[in-house]
Amino acid sequence: MPLEKITEKLRGTKDNVYITDSIGVEPETTAVMPVVPYKVLISDIPFYADSQCKNEVEGATIAILRPLDPDGFDELDIVPCRKQYTPGQYLTWHLNNKKLWEDCYYQNPFTGKVELAWTMHVEFVGQVISDETVESNREKIEKLQALYPQDQDLRGQIM
Repeated sequence: MPLEKITEKLRGTKDNVYITDSIGVEPETTAVMPVVPYKVLISDIPFYADSQCKNEVEGATIAILRPLDPDGFDELDIVPCRKQYTPGQYLTWHLNNKKLWEDCYYQNPFTGKVELAWTMHVEFVGQVISDETVESNREKIEKLQALYPQDQDLRGQIM
């Protein structure tokens, strides 16, 4: 049974399940502003299948995202992606459950130390919120970003 049908059967409604082959493609855009938009802080960080960072995972990179949570919850999301995101973009949260990476490591760009990225993570395939939608929600975005003053100038912190 397809995942969409299982979800429909269990919940009674159909979730947004995005199944794509997204290697190296530009992300889709959307005109919908989610309750919690995600801001790309850093992108194109390589990740590795070993703790010595010698066996680089090909065809995917890490993006570090700031969830602009209205509650001010301060935790960054470190996600594997095959789409090309740019720092400063605002995104929706979508995952491709057909692509999975296990036990991966990366060099933290803030500390320079090798860290475990995740023990298991599916591919992030968030949509870019259109420029028009960002502009029409500028006041909301600025209020949300004000909750995270530590993100104002990350360039000086990156090793």
